[in-house]
Amino acid sequence: MATPKDFDGKFTLKKSNGLDFLPEDDSNVFTVWFFRREKETKSLKEFLNALGPENIGYDKPSNQLFYRSPSSKLYRIDFTEVK
Repeated sequence: MATPKDFDGKFTLKKSNGLDFLPEDDSNVFTVWFFRREKETKSLKEFLNALGPENIGYDKPSNQLFYRSPSSKLYRIDFTEVK
């Protein structure tokens, strides 16, 4: 997978009227951190099994991003550049 080298497992979303799921406060940004495996102290399989439905996890040792759907299917998120 082609995860960008500068990706650190964090997304910053700018608040807008179209993002109704964000909390109401005075800040104009909302930072989301996902499940993250920093070191290989547990296996990748153990890490992926810990991801609950509708959660995203970033595996730093293998530089991969994963998503578990509401139906518990596991997907790898691919950073394919859109041209």
